[in-house]
Amino acid sequence: MKFSLALLALLAVTACAASPNAAGPVSPMAPSALETPAMAKPSTPVPPQAGIQATGTVRHLDLEGGFWGIVADDGRQFDPMGLDARFQQEGLRVRFEATPETDMMSTRMWGTMVRITRIEVLK
Repeated sequence: MKFSLALLALLAVTACAASPNAAGPVSPMAPSALETPAMAKPSTPVPPQAGIQATGTVRHLDLEGGFWGIVADDGRQFDPMGLDARFQQEGLRVRFEATPETDMMSTRMWGTMVRITRIEVLK
C-alpha cells in the first residue's frame, strides 16, 4: 500500500514538472505555434464528395422518435432524407446511390445524411 502511494505521488510530481525542452514564456505579441494561418477562401464552392454507391441493410432505429437508416455492408451508416415508404422495411437489403447532404443538420447524430438518387431491392 505504501509503495502504491509513493509511486502515485512520484508520478504526480513528475507529470507536473516542466520539461527541460519546454519553451520559455511567450510574449503576447509573438505568434503562437498553436495558431493556424488564415486560409484563403476558394473562389468557387468546393463540390461535395463524389456520389456514394453501396449495398446495405435498411434498419429502423429507435433514436429521436425513430427513423429509417441504411447500414452499408462495410459498416458505414447513412441517414437517408425522405426514404420512400416502399423501402422502409426492417432488414431489407438494398443497393443504392446517394449524394451527401452537406448543407443540412439533424438532431439524430447518426450516420451521414444523404439524398438517395437511386435505390433497388436486392434478392
